[in-house]
Amino acid sequence: MVNAPSKPPQFTPKTERLPERKRMTIAIGILANDGIVLAADREEGDGYLKTEQGKITWKARMTQPMGTCAVTGAGDGPYIDEIASELEDVFTDDEDGSEQTAIPKLRNAHRAYYKRTVVPCSSLPALERPDYSLLIACYGQAMKSVWITSRMAFTKVQDYEAVGVGSNVAKAWLSRLWDRIPTYYAAKLAAYVIYQVSRTVGGCGLGTDILLIPRIGIAQYISDGLVREWENVFRAYAMLERNTFYYCIGLETKEELLVRTKPGKDPLVEALDEFRQALTRLDSKKPNWPNS
Repeated sequence: MVNAPSKPPQFTPKTERLPERKRMTIAIGILANDGIVLAADREEGDGYLKTEQGKITWKARMTQPMGTCAVTGAGDGPYIDEIASELEDVFTDDEDGSEQTAIPKLRNAHRAYYKRTVVPCSSLPALERPDYSLLIACYGQAMKSVWITSRMAFTKVQDYEAVGVGSNVAKAWLSRLWDRIPTYYAAKLAAYVIYQVSRTVGGCGLGTDILLIPRIGIAQYISDGLVREWENVFRAYAMLERNTFYYCIGLETKEELLVRTKPGKDPLVEALDEFRQALTRLDSKKPNWPNS
């Protein structure tokens, strides 16, 4: 009797789900003296590829009391998109439009969505576990505020805030540079902070979106072209900062002995004027903003 040949051992590869699209991102919110600024990078990835994706959405209520709700965030993209749309609808559907009535509804909507979609997945492995953090800006006739979420928390922002993998770097820059300046100039500050984060933190980059939110009227994005021109000018700021530092500590070395620094007050003033002119000459491209 001839024995049948044995079957070769079978190998079944382990099937792993492709990672969902993540917004590691950097997103910031800034309270200005006549508006609110939200800004975010455009990079979104799934662990293999990175793509450009706008991360700031907004919706306005054009009946009395008028107002705008805008949302950006970091984490799982589909979750952010869904809850952002829900929160914007909650804000615009609120008849009173005040912080006393709208914010509790926004808080409850966020917590209900988080319990429904994220909490049930808390037992999953870390790489498969969904999560998100949001920045929610609300500005209108009856309120002006920015709120940040972290899991179930829903906290009011004082002055500025950031979410995402680059948030600590962003807040370090904002703590140095923030002041209650007009909205258009706060947009320049936002562009500079996102620029610094994008060049130093992995997972952030591929352009910057900046949204200006007025008390009354239509929110406006800063054009991509203007943001890119600002970023080109920002590249020279490291030289200006270095020259300023060495001038302030009294450096008076012969210029030919230095590699990158032009010592003395005159070169510093000249560089400062060039930097200012490069940024202000672009102001003709700014949006039509009240009081700007």
